[in-house]
Amino acid sequence: VADTAEVNSANKRDSASVLKSQGPTTPKPALTREKIDADVKRVLGTTKPLTRLINNGAVSLITKAEAVERGLGTDESLQGVKGLHDGTKGYLITDELRPNEVAGVLLHEIGVHHTMEKILGSDEFARLQKSVESFAARGDKDVLKAQKAVPADTPTQHRAHETLAYLAEQSADHKLTQRMTDGVKLFLNRIGIPMSWIKAEPAAIRKIARESLLAESRRDGAVTTDGKETRYSQRDNEDYAGEHSAPMSDSGAPAHD
Repeated sequence: VADTAEVNSANKRDSASVLKSQGPTTPKPALTREKIDADVKRVLGTTKPLTRLINNGAVSLITKAEAVERGLGTDESLQGVKGLHDGTKGYLITDELRPNEVAGVLLHEIGVHHTMEKILGSDEFARLQKSVESFAARGDKDVLKAQKAVPADTPTQHRAHETLAYLAEQSADHKLTQRMTDGVKLFLNRIGIPMSWIKAEPAAIRKIARESLLAESRRDGAVTTDGKETRYSQRDNEDYAGEHSAPMSDSGAPAHD
């Protein structure tokens, strides 16, 4: 797996807007749509989410060569990249994915692609951000702890995103975390993910919420995953590199609590 410096260097050469999911570099034959659907169904119980995301233009299935042709990177910089987000849509790189990795990378791209404002609605997300300030003013220890964890040089407009991301990671039972995850659950169900999976995967729901918030906050940097961890970095801020990581199960989906 390429280290952060290599990913940052590749991103500088290619595109300032590209977000990537990084994985092993061994070249593999492209997965067929049948195998891709099979893994999504194995984990989620249905292929509806993938089909809907493809049909609405949120996700595309492409090979590494096709990604190069579209200007999403070079052959070298895309080596081992399994999922990629260019700031507008997500891509699953079919000749870099293994059959048991598709669902996990798809969930990763869902989190990166959809902002929390889009997931919750602009009014509810505005209220949620104001609630962060209210809880902090009242001395809520969990919110204060989350605020303290936010890197000092985080831009003002992104501090609430980062605070909520840390809160989701550190305080699963907090009222604000529950408001976020309830919204994520409804959103995932609307795009076709069954409630049976949603109810069984609380850690996965919080992980998607974190990825949504951090991708919005750190969108000028890389988002990478090696199938076991997701890492966020910013090109011009080494302190952000690897700041967040979340374990993933052998099935390719985020691990249970």
